[in-house]
Amino acid sequence: MGRGDQEVGLAEGALWCDCVAFEEALSAHELEKALELYRGDLLEGFFVSEAPEFERWLEGERKRLRIRAAQAGWVLAEREERAGNNVEAVYWARRAAAFAADDEGALRRLIELLDRVGNRAGAVREYQALERRLREDYELEPSVETRALIASIREQVGEPARERLGHVPVARGIRRIAVLPARQLPPDPGQDYFSEGITDQLINALGKIRALEVISRTSAMRYKGTDKTVPEIARELDVDAVVEVSVFRAQDRVRISAQLVEAATDRQLWAESYERDLHDVLALQGEVCRAIARQIQVTLTPDEEARLAGTRSIDPQAHEAYLRGMFLANQMTPEGLEKGIAYLWQATELDPHDPRPYAVLARAYCLHEMAYVYSLPREVAFGKAKAAALRAIELDETQCEAHAVLGLVRLLCDWDWPGAEQAFRRAIECTPTSAFSLWGYALYLAATEQLEDAIAIGRRAQELDPLSPVITVGLAVRYFLVGQYDRAITEARRALEVGPDYTPALWILGAAYERKGMYDEAIAALRRGAEVNRILYLLLAVTYAMTGRPEEGRKALAELDEPTKRRQAVGVAEVYAALGERDQAFHWLETAYQERDPWLYWLRLSPYFEGLRDDPRYHNLVQRMNFPD
Repeated sequence: MGRGDQEVGLAEGALWCDCVAFEEALSAHELEKALELYRGDLLEGFFVSEAPEFERWLEGERKRLRIRAAQAGWVLAEREERAGNNVEAVYWARRAAAFAADDEGALRRLIELLDRVGNRAGAVREYQALERRLREDYELEPSVETRALIASIREQVGEPARERLGHVPVARGIRRIAVLPARQLPPDPGQDYFSEGITDQLINALGKIRALEVISRTSAMRYKGTDKTVPEIARELDVDAVVEVSVFRAQDRVRISAQLVEAATDRQLWAESYERDLHDVLALQGEVCRAIARQIQVTLTPDEEARLAGTRSIDPQAHEAYLRGMFLANQMTPEGLEKGIAYLWQATELDPHDPRPYAVLARAYCLHEMAYVYSLPREVAFGKAKAAALRAIELDETQCEAHAVLGLVRLLCDWDWPGAEQAFRRAIECTPTSAFSLWGYALYLAATEQLEDAIAIGRRAQELDPLSPVITVGLAVRYFLVGQYDRAITEARRALEVGPDYTPALWILGAAYERKGMYDEAIAALRRGAEVNRILYLLLAVTYAMTGRPEEGRKALAELDEPTKRRQAVGVAEVYAALGERDQAFHWLETAYQERDPWLYWLRLSPYFEGLRDDPRYHNLVQRMNFPD
């Protein structure tokens, strides 16, 4: 471009243009990225008077770019259909057809795809929209070829097809569902935290609907990347239907595609895609949950409807930190908890009024102690867990997880038995299908010697989270405490099938073997566990003591250093009780009391303290802990 004697050019490296980026993405075969960049006609609304050549050029460019966008959409649709991702295939086909709204051939192609994937209701709706638009805009009707296509679709399902296919078929008899791990599109391991976060939040939102039973995240996440079929998964989880989800995220936009699949037949009952700005991702998730509830004819209470519809706008940066923190904390490793907690605090600083990061922080701090992380002093970990739980509840009284963590702190640290029961009951009221809350409540019931009730609640938790080793071991412990050792062994083995090195499962397996007199099996299980977690040397020492091998018991106890013994003072007391050394046993029980050892809830339950229960020191300790009568 010239100006007098000067020439003016564009520094392309210093400028960014969405049109150029769109074509570059197409050339690089990054089709999803290209279509996210294509938001409408080139220079839409731009007009230059008395410039016919420019107008012809502009209209030509608009048409060329629309055609390229449509071609990319169809390529993506065909690719997803071949991969069996029908929801995504339909999404891209609809976008491709929308780029050429007046092209009846493109609409016919979309109708054919909808027919192939079994969404004949959607096919008829697209035809009806085309028929109405042609009549109103052009006083025409669809072509003979299109009319023949829709007639053949209607014939496949019988009459009166027009009326019946105008609506999505309703799924009946579905009350128990699983939300499978969301797939990130395109696949990107670096975005796993985002897709897992979407899965978590859908499970949590659906779990608040009282008429539904929703499988907990621990069991659902076992199927990440699985090649099992829906009927196979449904049989293992004992569900009526499965929700499959895919997530596509581009800059400040997020799209969730979901489909409801009947478990027994692998038949798609419903499918839809939803797209919103990232600020409205919670509203987007609520919309998906309401749609699922409609399809399975679940009646939402006014509170449930309001909760799903009334979600708040979020700060994208805070949401990002929250999802990363939750993803890392869920790994339940020392490193994961530390990094996860840092992200969660960042989320609270960016958005102090969001209750969700506080609820996950509460659980993460609680797990510091319960998962043997020990990177914080016990009183600090439980104190921070309690403070975060109370803050979450202050911001949103329906935060189930926060109530459950509050119950655990009151039970294991405060020895506030009425307060613990109240917190667990409120958690279950908020989300009846929370296996985590039910597990905590079963812990409380066992500690207060309501063992039959504890078993019943433990079974309910296992129904909702059948592949969780934590839940299953909890049930095994309850069976152990009522003397049903064979059942305890069965449940411990079941937990080991899911987590072969899960040390609490090896602990209760060894304990049950010891009670049955199967000492070699007990020692083998406990030695295997001690290789993973040295704390199991305590029960190994108990087992040696109970089998008349005290020196080997003392040797096993000596495997632990003094700081570890202080952290596990109740276990050390069990060793000395098994060795018959009462004074040492009470010394370590007093240490446990001073250290607020959470395992003191086990005081009235442990079979190894049986020989101490006639001692005044035992009754004094029970009174100081305020155990209910």
